[in-house]
Amino acid sequence: MKIEVTNGQKKETYSLPNTRSVIVGRRSDADVKLEGNNISREHLHILYEEGKAFFVDSGSTSGVFINKDKVTAFQKIEFNKFYPIQVGDYFISLISLDDGNDNLIPLKLELDFKDHSRSFKNYKAKAISKKRREKEEPKTSNLTILLIVMILAGIAFYYTKLHQ
Repeated sequence: MKIEVTNGQKKETYSLPNTRSVIVGRRSDADVKLEGNNISREHLHILYEEGKAFFVDSGSTSGVFINKDKVTAFQKIEFNKFYPIQVGDYFISLISLDDGNDNLIPLKLELDFKDHSRSFKNYKAKAISKKRREKEEPKTSNLTILLIVMILAGIAFYYTKLHQ
């Protein structure tokens, strides 16, 4: 996953592993080292589980904030791209959950020859990028919204005819 850390003076981007908990704080061995009196040695943890990013305030002295609201210590909260978290004078934003294989899709390729048989299963290949794939595939949610609007319009038409 990638995060961006800003404090008004500088902006840094970090590529973090999706395999373990990441420590953010003043500790010398922290994965994301932040400076300042309002930063605890082990201020928070960022973790990746089941395709999502989360963060946990490690019981820091000055706390972690989202939209100026202090989060509860030791509570696992989903970290998303829309709401940066504030740690002291720093803002931490989630840039992507990309683990390096985000643009790869699993393909099944089977070749069958008369004398030779080869099978490649779950072969990862660079195919259509994820963004392009999303544009080409129709979203069922748009169809659902259209259906709801049509039903509501039909109900409104029925009641206007009924009360005339």
